[in-house]
Amino acid sequence: MNQKYPVKLSEAERSQLRQLISSGTAPARKLCRAQILLKSDSSTEGANWNYQAICEAFDLSDVTVSKDVANDAAAKLKEAGAEVVVL
Repeated sequence: MNQKYPVKLSEAERSQLRQLISSGTAPARKLCRAQILLKSDSSTEGANWNYQAICEAFDLSDVTVSKDVANDAAAKLKEAGAEVVVL
């Protein structure tokens, strides 16, 4: 599966996601999304897993992984002031 939306997290974003996961107090869906983003991070310090590896590791569908990554990309674009439509 092609990675349509590459994820590049800053050190602060990675730290925030790791803290969220280690606290274990967030809802399961939010924890799962945090794990997906950390594993798909393609920056030099990131894990850079492909979608298929993430799906197998966390027992998820490829649709779940691609939607979560697309939603993260859309959120970053919105922060930058761009108008975004995610299908």
